[in-house]
Amino acid sequence: MQEKSGRGFEFFVLILASVALIIMVVGGIWTLSGGDTGTGGGQGQGGGGDETSSFPIGTTLFIVGGLVFIVLLFVAILVRTRKVSTAPQPVSTPQAPSPAASDASALPSEEVQRLAIKLLSGDERKMFRRIVDGGGEVLQRVLVAEGTFSKAKVTRLLDKLERKDLVVRSRYGSTNKVRISENLGK
Repeated sequence: MQEKSGRGFEFFVLILASVALIIMVVGGIWTLSGGDTGTGGGQGQGGGGDETSSFPIGTTLFIVGGLVFIVLLFVAILVRTRKVSTAPQPVSTPQAPSPAASDASALPSEEVQRLAIKLLSGDERKMFRRIVDGGGEVLQRVLVAEGTFSKAKVTRLLDKLERKDLVVRSRYGSTNKVRISENLGK
């Protein structure tokens, strides 16, 4: 719900900035078209009417529109930086954990892992082997970033491995942490 209201606010700021930009453009065009001489009878105009304004309307529109646009730009930047700083951050670095960092006692034996690799076919075997080579735990975005498979293919392969109870995925910031299932070999 928070995200929807944030998007609504961003949309509102975008609309206001667009209106301010339009006002600024209209004021600039008004000024450049020569219709921005003011309504008063300043020097050299020979006007004999009442002086209601000595400041041109087009210039006023241009300045007000520009100031409102700049203020809204700063508001948008503040909202963006605040949203980024409040996003959930991973507990550790966003790289695949090293083999030493994982709990070796919780991992299935190497013999069981090799047997699972032999029983898998093609791409599933490559994906499972990559997870094993990563110490039994790797971030999903790292698997995608390697470029061997597309993002969709990585997701499909992990779905298959998860259904076979070979891997487990858990949320980790904006990605998933993929680790070898503790049920492997039981």
